Amino acid sequence: MTFPDMSSRAKTAFVLAVLLIAGTTAALFPRRSGDSATTNAAAATQTDSPERARRAEATPAGTRAFSGTPAGALPGEAVLFFRDTAALEAFLKNAAARGLKILGAVPALNAARVSVGEDFDAARIPGALGADFNFAVRVPATPPDAFSDAEARDVSGGLGRVPVGENALAQLGVSEEKRAASSLGAGVKIALLDTGVFAGHASLRDAKISVIDVAGGAADTADSLAHGTAVASLIAGNGENGVFGMAANADLLAVRVFDGEGNATAFELARGLVAAADAGARVISVSAGLDADSAVLRAAVEYALRAGATIVAAAGNEGVTALSFPAGYAGVISVGAVDGANASAPFSNVGENLSVVAPGVAVTAAGTSAADAATAFSGTSAAAPLVAGTLAAALADSAGTLGADALEATADDFGAPGRDAEYGAGLVNFERLTRPAGARVSDVSVNDVHCRRAEGGRAEPAVFATIQNRGTLWEDCAFSLRIVFADGTISATGGALRLSPGESAGRGAGVPEARLREGVLVEAKILDASGAVLSDRSLLLRSAD
Repeated sequence: MTFPDMSSRAKTAFVLAVLLIAGTTAALFPRRSGDSATTNAAAATQTDSPERARRAEATPAGTRAFSGTPAGALPGEAVLFFRDTAALEAFLKNAAARGLKILGAVPALNAARVSVGEDFDAARIPGALGADFNFAVRVPATPPDAFSDAEARDVSGGLGRVPVGENALAQLGVSEEKRAASSLGAGVKIALLDTGVFAGHASLRDAKISVIDVAGGAADTADSLAHGTAVASLIAGNGENGVFGMAANADLLAVRVFDGEGNATAFELARGLVAAADAGARVISVSAGLDADSAVLRAAVEYALRAGATIVAAAGNEGVTALSFPAGYAGVISVGAVDGANASAPFSNVGENLSVVAPGVAVTAAGTSAADAATAFSGTSAAAPLVAGTLAAALADSAGTLGADALEATADDFGAPGRDAEYGAGLVNFERLTRPAGARVSDVSVNDVHCRRAEGGRAEPAVFATIQNRGTLWEDCAFSLRIVFADGTISATGGALRLSPGESAGRGAGVPEARLREGVLVEAKILDASGAVLSDRSLLLRSAD
């Protein structure tokens, strides 16, 4: 079976911007019936004075009467924002008299979700600072170009289509020894905003899981849609049936934001972020998103960041040059997907604000509600929890705070040298992220060999290699690039390189378009002073490359 990932989403032509900083009180959210320990702990956190101290006065851009319903927005709904807690409480008390139905509230953000008529105008609401539409979100569905389970076992080629399988942790730089220790993530609380979790899955046996139910309306919070269970297994999986998680010993907080039919809104995502932050999550993973720049979601992101949480979010699976929200917000670690050969997945959204990439093509994960099922899970929904788990695992070994800067500074550079729209800062590398301060490591790598088609003023395409000093020492080395054409002729170039720690360099050679075709072999090598090969990588071009 193919596991569902990111859904297609309606494009919005309208965003009413309301810039919010969080309010002054906390909210109690609906939780699983009978889960008193989780509910009480979260409630205690929400009423702590430090939580109150994090909230500042809201400063919106202004108010505006609604007119029509933009694409992606829920008809007849608005999210209202108030100047303070007293104004929100007064509104909630008197809303019925104004003919408005309350659909939810987040006191931490001084926000309320209401049902409104066509004549609604936020300017007529006492104490209201502004309003926004509420946008629909669907549980992520199967991305384009994803594998079925059978294909994932058999397919071996095509850029962006090499299955990851059970190798995700190794691809992220986790050694067999470290994985076997089963201590990754110990003592770190990581929240997962999704469809819930089926804790009875074999890969989650003995996992430490607590639950907050934001969506409500379900008899329990078991994951009937299986998406959240797959995501959870990539964080806390114990290796059963080949399902390995990046932070198997972390404390996993499953925040259910989707209902049993896979529906949510920006408002539910915002409530989930606030609930996770108030529950003390150090890392929050979001494998869903929307196209609209939602005021309430933006405010919730800012709230969680001020609370000290690190937010990791999927970039989206439409294959477009735009990141989904919340991945597109400042301060959020946005994650794209690569295949088992580190090629960018064709469905993965890209953009100049992309942070990093991680495995996301046919990754072995927990399958359906059957206790021992596994599936080939594709999408940025798979990549995001692997990055969130990487941070949780690194935090367990660190007395300090690790966030986007550390993650990006220690990533393996792919694509064009330096940061780029397709790979961000590069592929997350756990070994480099957790390397002890002061370690003396020599590590020069040919990370990537690829073809750059003629564009941007280049007269002809080029074969290109990205070399990176992944160690901690200055490196002097030699570089060799060898091209073997289909007719047997060879072109070679090379030279000396001097790289500082972390530095990347690109080396390439122009090739006539007529000669750049299927069957061309490109070989790149890094050599030391004695001529010994330190790193090498090759690429055999196919017609699709």
